[in-house]
Amino acid sequence: MNSNIDANGIIFIRNSDIRYDNRMRKALSESIDFGLKPIVLGWVRDDGNKPNKNQKVNGKPFLAKYFMLKSRFGGGLRNIFRLIAFNLWILKTIIAHRKSYKLIYVCDLDVSFPAIIVKLFFKKKIVYDIFDFYAHTHSMPRILKKVVEKTEYGICKLSDEVIVCTEKRKAMLENMTGISPHIIYNTPNIKEVLFKPNFANSAERNIFSIVYVGTLSASGRLLLEITEQIKNVSGIEFHIAGIGPLDNYFKKTADSFDNIFFYGQITNDAALDMQANADILFATYDPSQEINRNSAPNKVYEAMALGKPIIVCKGTDADLVVTKNESGYSINYDVKEFMQIVDIYKNNNVIKEEHAINALQLYRDHYNWSVCQNRLHNIFNDIYQK
Repeated sequence: MNSNIDANGIIFIRNSDIRYDNRMRKALSESIDFGLKPIVLGWVRDDGNKPNKNQKVNGKPFLAKYFMLKSRFGGGLRNIFRLIAFNLWILKTIIAHRKSYKLIYVCDLDVSFPAIIVKLFFKKKIVYDIFDFYAHTHSMPRILKKVVEKTEYGICKLSDEVIVCTEKRKAMLENMTGISPHIIYNTPNIKEVLFKPNFANSAERNIFSIVYVGTLSASGRLLLEITEQIKNVSGIEFHIAGIGPLDNYFKKTADSFDNIFFYGQITNDAALDMQANADILFATYDPSQEINRNSAPNKVYEAMALGKPIIVCKGTDADLVVTKNESGYSINYDVKEFMQIVDIYKNNNVIKEEHAINALQLYRDHYNWSVCQNRLHNIFNDIYQK
């Protein structure tokens, strides 16, 4: 190894603000625990203040560099020139720091090309963590979709290690490329002793709390429909956090109705605190959309770890897990069915507790973070020992 290269350096690249990215922060934290020295490259799109370059994850310090350029949420091709500018900034930055790292950990197809260039010219290693297959999460013509799919498969083949988040995606990638990726679930890294099923809060206040933390999509998640049903309903509170097209809607609704609460974008710790105080969670994604059928929502795994029942939709991967393990209910993509399940949980504490206990046991037996932690450390070990 070249003595001028920092043997323990690692670059993380994400096309968003990693301060609010749970999956990235878990990998980042594990890299530090493994003994690596990370530099994180991200993009602040909301025209806010530039974050401090010295940041921490779980109390552990790391260096962060941010590209500051306002970009419309979900803007698609309208953001193409901003995206090109971000890629050029990434390329310039990782070349400038080329003696400070051995591995690039990249999480998005649309920012993977600078990493590939540097790998080929400077013999760096790449871990490609596929949060979602790009062609499945972006609207595009069918012909272009095929090109994007082949491009992403090509990036996988050029990477030294590939990570996906479900067994289904692993099988898909093996079938299309012959590559056998690692599975890192979207499960939270929390200590079980801190979170136990707790039903006293709602009983004491005589309030049933529903919590949603995530992307505030205008369609495809029943968010509007559920909110309209819950407005001014006695005995039920709806707590929402996140960012997206429905920001202004939830701000106005929370100002107008006493049982609707909106918190905007929050940290991972705050999200877990919110969900730990909920009676139920939900991840009701429209199965008519391809990405929703193959999704692996953080909320499903967080519900397990926190011991919370969850409502999901039939025809999705989450449906299979929740139904099989009786850790919640699966419904059609229909707000009336959703409210019927809310009534069941609200009026039957025995069912709610049974589903909560099943969820927590499922986390302990199959989806606890220690499994993913070991897999990440093995990936780092294989790369840094070569």
